Amino acid sequence: MTTTDTLRPATALAPDRPQPLPALALLVMLLLIDVTLIALYVSTKNLGYTDTFVFDLGADRGYGEFMQYTKSTWLVAILAFLALQRRAATYVAWAAVFAYLLLDDAFQLHETIGWGLADATPEFESLSGPIGEMVWMGGVGLLLAGLIAIAFLKAEPREREVTRIMVILAGFLIFFGIVIDAAHHLLLTAPIFGVPLTILEDGGEILTLSVITAAVFATAFCGFPLAPRRESLQWWRGRA
Repeated sequence: MTTTDTLRPATALAPDRPQPLPALALLVMLLLIDVTLIALYVSTKNLGYTDTFVFDLGADRGYGEFMQYTKSTWLVAILAFLALQRRAATYVAWAAVFAYLLLDDAFQLHETIGWGLADATPEFESLSGPIGEMVWMGGVGLLLAGLIAIAFLKAEPREREVTRIMVILAGFLIFFGIVIDAAHHLLLTAPIFGVPLTILEDGGEILTLSVITAAVFATAFCGFPLAPRRESLQWWRGRA
């Protein structure tokens, strides 16, 4: 070990050069689990089993939901690690986002609070529950978006790049988890839409969260920020 190595601050566990294989391996394994869960859900619907709710992607406390708990927990832990390691509020804000998603899934916060809000608007009748849920999720979303915006304005260029890509990935979660969910429960309520929309909504969510998990893992441990640093791009050009 040289004197320079001894004096260099240990600011990251990631290697000096990008090492994508660990993150790619993690992504492949997560996606294999996700595809298996989706296939099991489709098979139970086609075979007509009624006692296998644990394979139902839309069921509370099913295998799909527990897999989401696992990925959300990993994300909170890795982002908290990055926040401590890099002293950046960006990772704190994103850790708060996934901590809320974990709590919401585990304790059904938007359903419980949304239906509570619905009690105050009986004039909407059957739509009051979904509307209450959307009001609650909209309020929480604005709060979390505000935290991310404040962190973004104070962030270094590298962390700003992280947030830009995370916003894109989070947009897919919003599309599947909120837009498709609203269409499912408010517009396309006929039984024929049940299975296809559940696959699109819940399957899309679990696949997207796997991509986010692998990307954040790569940021922390593989020398790959979510958006490549200039030196990383130069390294890849040098290999071409």
